[in-house]
Amino acid sequence: CPAMTGKNWTRAEMAAAIARGPHESALSQEAIQHFTDEVKEKVACGQARVVNWDDIKCNPPPQLKISPIAAIPHKSKAFRSILDLSFRLRLEGEGMLLAVNDTSTKTAPQGAIDQIGHALKRIIHAFAEAGDDEKIFMAKWDIKDGFWRMDCREGEEWNFAYVLPSSIGNELTLVIPTSLQMGWIESPSYFCTALETARDVATQYAELPISKHIDYPLLPYTRNDPAFVV
Repeated sequence: CPAMTGKNWTRAEMAAAIARGPHESALSQEAIQHFTDEVKEKVACGQARVVNWDDIKCNPPPQLKISPIAAIPHKSKAFRSILDLSFRLRLEGEGMLLAVNDTSTKTAPQGAIDQIGHALKRIIHAFAEAGDDEKIFMAKWDIKDGFWRMDCREGEEWNFAYVLPSSIGNELTLVIPTSLQMGWIESPSYFCTALETARDVATQYAELPISKHIDYPLLPYTRNDPAFVV
């Protein structure tokens, strides 16, 4: 997914955004611990990397853009992390630094996002079309960190950097996600495109006569339940 977020920032603009730091919601001790644990997990999974600002401030990557990270209370865990890519930074005596979302070029297919809100209608229609003697199987998957699994092109992940919330006096650490962010204006369209493509492929397989099916390379990974019967 190409992250085309406009002109490169100057070093002064980068420094100003870093000085602004995280959102206030991310600076409580509970939120700081949340981000510390979360970033360790994402680094271990290859979903992010961390760099010290002092190590790169003299020659930062030209694509580097820094946005405030926020901690939103969540019903199933302490916080949900949201990168505020709509944040506009007021520069001292130099006007406004536009947000990443303001300067992003839209390249994602727009048609897929039009399907949002129609899932329930599809389910009802499928149930209504099923025969009276047919069995209906349902399942719902919560795709954990779905946006974190959709990669940016190499080098463009610097557009989504944020300052790791920490206690006063600690060194400035930047978190560099390797994937799309939920708060980016283009993420929903790319995410829906991936989901709609998967749905279309699944539909094609489901409608094929059994004699036409071929062994799919990932099929063994769907047979890990003892109840599975060929």
